[in-house]
Amino acid sequence: MSRAKCLLGIVLWLLGTQMCFAELYQYTDNNGVIHFTDDPAKVPARHRDVKQNEPSLSLSDKNMVKHLMEKDGTKDAPVKNITEFKKTLKDFSSSYKEKYDDPDQKPDSRLSTPEGTLRLFLSGLRQRNLNDIRASITSRLWNSSGNLFNKLSAKQFSDFEKLISKRKMEKKEQTEHYVIFALIDTLNGQEVEVGTVEIINLFGNWKVNRL
Repeated sequence: MSRAKCLLGIVLWLLGTQMCFAELYQYTDNNGVIHFTDDPAKVPARHRDVKQNEPSLSLSDKNMVKHLMEKDGTKDAPVKNITEFKKTLKDFSSSYKEKYDDPDQKPDSRLSTPEGTLRLFLSGLRQRNLNDIRASITSRLWNSSGNLFNKLSAKQFSDFEKLISKRKMEKKEQTEHYVIFALIDTLNGQEVEVGTVEIINLFGNWKVNRL
């Protein structure tokens, strides 16, 4: 298999995951191999100096390393060629940003919970604030609906917000990586599910992914 095909396969695999991450540490063993880990207990005692263990990676690269480790179920990622490794991570990050969401994003307190994200999204609709709407949804959703939001009138924004907020919301499914809210309406005296809102965890920020 060519390197290009291998990279494409891994990128597509990554696009199907959503993670919330812990800290990342690094150390170099006696053989010159660099290890990345999210478990400080895995760092040998002689390598536990805080400054020494700060990863020599960009924010997006650190996020992608954590992505790989979480998906692979490992606490240790050994790297023999750091230059080639960083180049591969850059490829992953670029594809991820274009197709799903931005690995460079920093934690946003407004997006620390699914409920907070939903509040920001609805507030953005009420106030016709495209910045808040964009911040509260995934790149994939924005890329598919951004032009629509740009074209809505003030009344249409308000109607859209009321369409969601006037309905009762119940958590239908919940894991540490995603939450699905069911939109409940009352029809003929009975509660009926009329839609769902999916909110997923990406790099520590919750984002609306599907309406």
